Amino acid sequence: MGEGTCYACGKTFPRSQLKRCARCFVARYCSRECQRSAWQEGHKLRCEPHPQMNNPEPEFLSPEWAELEVDKQLSRWIEIWRPVLYAFGMFALDLPNHPENYNATHMMIICISPRHLMPKRALSYEMNWGDVWTYEKCHEMWPTLRFAPVEGFERNRGRLLVALENEGGDLRRVRMLTWQTDGIEEYRKIPKERSKKLASSWAGVLRSALENGDVEESKRLFCPI
Repeated sequence: MGEGTCYACGKTFPRSQLKRCARCFVARYCSRECQRSAWQEGHKLRCEPHPQMNNPEPEFLSPEWAELEVDKQLSRWIEIWRPVLYAFGMFALDLPNHPENYNATHMMIICISPRHLMPKRALSYEMNWGDVWTYEKCHEMWPTLRFAPVEGFERNRGRLLVALENEGGDLRRVRMLTWQTDGIEEYRKIPKERSKKLASSWAGVLRSALENGDVEESKRLFCPI
């Protein structure tokens, strides 16, 4: 069955130990505590049943089937790369060189597009660009995307956005990933000069890692600080 990552705490578990959100079938949790935490954090604002989830077998090659396949493939790819994306989400924010609440007002965003006929799922998408945006800019770009209001400051909460475009540059999906872990404190302790260098190069390094497709090697290199 392989491994998966809890949407709330970001820890990796055997997939059999993770339970899907019964409403959207996208978020996975390791415990009821994590599920409740994510719900209060904002999953309740973004959790919507997929229009095809009540019909798990739409007609093959129908528009409904195609839309469901877009969601499935993106979810699988995010699940594979989730720990690496979390790590780069912290590198991009350059926390040691910014105010303490920077992770509550800014987030990493990456834009991806499909790669076809690739030999493994880790290579399903290529990264077009990456940046760090404020929540306000995200709202301006995608006013229909519902964000959880940030009430107070949580030191150990991280967020990032994955935007999926088709080959023509049209937006197909936007996914917000959130996680909560005490490990964020370790990123705050990185020496300022090292953090600055990581922040200046993260987009190119992440693009190369995704293009290479070696998830385990990327975890070994980038997930530990």
